[in-house]
Amino acid sequence: MESSIIQTLQAQKRSVLSIAGQPPYLALGCVASFPNTVDLEVDAFDPEEMEPEGVHLEINEDMMFQAFYAPYARAVEFASHSLDGQEVVLSGDLSNGTQVRLHKAIYLRTTEADDGRIEGMAEDIRDIHAAIQTQELGLRPDGTALVADWVKELSLSDWEG
Repeated sequence: MESSIIQTLQAQKRSVLSIAGQPPYLALGCVASFPNTVDLEVDAFDPEEMEPEGVHLEINEDMMFQAFYAPYARAVEFASHSLDGQEVVLSGDLSNGTQVRLHKAIYLRTTEADDGRIEGMAEDIRDIHAAIQTQELGLRPDGTALVADWVKELSLSDWEG
């Protein structure tokens, strides 16, 4: 691995001084590579010293949940969305049969946050997660799903689709 990569990772790691007023619990740089084209090698770096010109990230858990779910909500809105048979899963059909799915309760809570009622979103989403049976609905544990024919999707050229 190039030494410049290690230096870049260390500098990036040291640049975050706090998140929501607290120092990062863990900050490390990680590189996965195939140095001999066969075996995967993972290197992690966690330097101790902090960057004097670092940043304080004024974010909280509610903002993180909103940032995570907003792209799913936008995709469902962008595509012709409809309710699945269970009437709890919203799905948007994108190109080539790719489908984005999001539990309806999570979608509704995300749109509330987008409209300014972000406080308490993390707790609300955890409550939703505890109440739903995601696997039975064809969703991941976070209440989302991306369904695609990956062979078809990955075989498209950049100028297609």
